[in-house]
Amino acid sequence: MSSRQKKGFTLVEVLVASCVCVVLFAGAWQLFITLRKMNDISNWQSARQTELRVGLQRLREDLQQACYPSVITRRSSKRVGEDTHKLFYREGGPFDLAEGSDLELLRFYVCKPCKKVGLGSDSDGFAALCVLKAEGRALRYTRTYEKVPDSAATAISDEHPPPFDKLIITDVASVTVECNQAESAEYDNYFCNVTVNCTHPKKDLKTKVTEQTGTKVEVMASTL
Repeated sequence: MSSRQKKGFTLVEVLVASCVCVVLFAGAWQLFITLRKMNDISNWQSARQTELRVGLQRLREDLQQACYPSVITRRSSKRVGEDTHKLFYREGGPFDLAEGSDLELLRFYVCKPCKKVGLGSDSDGFAALCVLKAEGRALRYTRTYEKVPDSAATAISDEHPPPFDKLIITDVASVTVECNQAESAEYDNYFCNVTVNCTHPKKDLKTKVTEQTGTKVEVMASTL
């Protein structure tokens, strides 16, 4: 068999085939990157929406119970420590958060009354101090307990819920806290609103999630 009858690929055919393979590979890789980004965004949005919903729901439930400590006797009931135990909030948002942020945003009390029903009898009341604070790009919510002022109780009962201290929301870009007096003749009647905006930690993935919660509080509101 002569050399003229041998079949093979020319250099041009090899180069064309290589170019086609490169284009197909580049397209497949770009599609993979795009799908990976879409999946990352979807998972992040789902996680942050759940985190925001759960965290702000807990905050809202506690805000609805905000109250002054009180001491109940057989003859009367009085509120105590009103100046100290009102709701305090940071005015002027939205506050942009970054790594290293350290900012108290909201402080209020949920209280159980102390009952004096007889000589030498003083049931254990408590004042639960609730604080929402920015730590870096996260929101920490704490709930700690104190004795009711003007009570003779020497200890806090074990019947109240355990202390709470947790980062409830992450990837926070900004947060706003607003408290406005409700249209009512009541002095201690305010509406508290909290708005949280989260952004993806990867700057190239420009996506965000925003959640808002609000409720009426029946204590005096004041700025921090």
